[in-house]
Amino acid sequence: MTVTETEGRFDAHVEGRYILTSAEPFTDVARALIAQGYDHTRRLVMKYADRELVDRAAPLGIAAGLAFNGAGKPGAKAALRR
Repeated sequence: MTVTETEGRFDAHVEGRYILTSAEPFTDVARALIAQGYDHTRRLVMKYADRELVDRAAPLGIAAGLAFNGAGKPGAKAALRR
């Protein structure tokens, strides 16, 4: 998954296909892919379009259950939703 930012919201693409725009693209894309029938154990890897380094990675099922404190901001901390 690659993301590009515009004013605190991110356009998310998977394998070149637009998925959604969100302030929390990692969790929202994971939920969208699971809803589309992807296996929840498949690994989701997020990179910013202008960087080579991986920003976040987790199985879809785990990523779908995360909440980010300070979403859309550098250094946002992840926690499992309860």
